[in-house]
Amino acid sequence: MDIRDYARDIILIIILVIATLALVTRLWYDTTIALGAMLMVLSLGGLLLSQSIRIRSLERSIQVRDKAIRANLEEISAKMIQKYDASAAHLDDVVNELGKRIYR
Repeated sequence: MDIRDYARDIILIIILVIATLALVTRLWYDTTIALGAMLMVLSLGGLLLSQSIRIRSLERSIQVRDKAIRANLEEISAKMIQKYDASAAHLDDVVNELGKRIYR
């Protein structure tokens, strides 16, 4: 996890907090309300950042699982081809043997 991945989200959260603080202090000249609003918006931004981190983590785990499933499917496909070829060869041998018995 690199901080550069989340730099945009962090910058947007900082802008959101500053804008909320400016708006609240402009409307009301009470610092308690301004600090409360700033903390509320900061916690909202943290929540959004947390959800963004979780979504990216889920995307990574889905990609890993997808790669594992593809590898397993390729392995199963190769095994099925080998079994099919072996069965076809055995069937050809049986048909040839029956053909030889019929012509005797």
